Amino acid sequence: MIDNFKAKLQDKNVKEVKVAYFGGSITQGAGSSKWSETCYRALVTKWLKETYKDKVITEINASIGGTGSDFGVYRMNLEITSRNPDLVFIEFCTNDSVLENCGVYEEGMIQNLRKDLPDCDLVLIETITEPMYKRLLKMETIESVENYEKLSHKYGIDLVNIGAEFVKRVQAGKGDFLTYTNEGVHPNDTGYAVYAEKIIDYLKNVLSDKETSVLPKTNMVFCRDMNCQDFTYVNDDSFYQNMGYALAEEKGKRITYEFEGTSVGIIMHYCKESGKYLYRIDDGEYVERDSFDSYCLTFNRIGYLFFTRELKEGRHKLEIVALGEKDERSEGCKIKITAFLSS
Repeated sequence: MIDNFKAKLQDKNVKEVKVAYFGGSITQGAGSSKWSETCYRALVTKWLKETYKDKVITEINASIGGTGSDFGVYRMNLEITSRNPDLVFIEFCTNDSVLENCGVYEEGMIQNLRKDLPDCDLVLIETITEPMYKRLLKMETIESVENYEKLSHKYGIDLVNIGAEFVKRVQAGKGDFLTYTNEGVHPNDTGYAVYAEKIIDYLKNVLSDKETSVLPKTNMVFCRDMNCQDFTYVNDDSFYQNMGYALAEEKGKRITYEFEGTSVGIIMHYCKESGKYLYRIDDGEYVERDSFDSYCLTFNRIGYLFFTRELKEGRHKLEIVALGEKDERSEGCKIKITAFLSS
């Protein structure tokens, strides 16, 4: 949490607050049409200034393109602590994704900042690129991503995963990485607006005096533990958590999942043999989806999909029906579901 920063914004005796952005080219604004106006850093600063008009909001831009935390740990004193910021956003996740032993430098920055400026709040910013996304789809480990999660918990630092917004939109069929970036790495103005919106939503939440909403109870029900109906359970220990999957490929084969809550989704297998299916919730209209995409041409992977997060509270039923049809590039019509998600 950024309680110290929040307190200074609320203190009428504090006239100026300083916000530092410490990172690489994405924080610098590479790819935006105007670095001083349309990158996520500029948009977040603009929101702070418009929201807290009684304060002087001073931006400290300590970003250098092509640099990681191995250089950042050396720059910390000169560019950050010596300028006495009240809040620091740290964004080196992308450049650190190709840096060996990056956790040492990332933790070093946090320790130095905590030692020199104990009242300064920190926020870790997790970004993503298309190459990183492809690695994650292959279930590869990205050290910088894992480190950000670990450091967030270890030091009680908030983590804002702005990269997850790109992934969510791509998986929902709302464009690809070139919709939000120039070359799969640096966001364009559309991408930066998405990044900024995520950070601003975070700030609105933590700086608000309203009670934070609580996520309803979450459930993950594996097909191994339920009636698969027309689907056939396959005990494949190479699948997610060695849990296997419910399989169907013939037209009309169906599986249903009943749940309490407002959200529902599935964990499924995307592979070179994936096919098309229909889904509907309660007695709604059937909607067609395809479990095959261009990534299936090169590798199989685990994936998740939420059909909706906006149901009325209560009991609902999700129904999935195999279509027995496929993309012309696919080698089969298989639907493989390993678990259902609801909350």
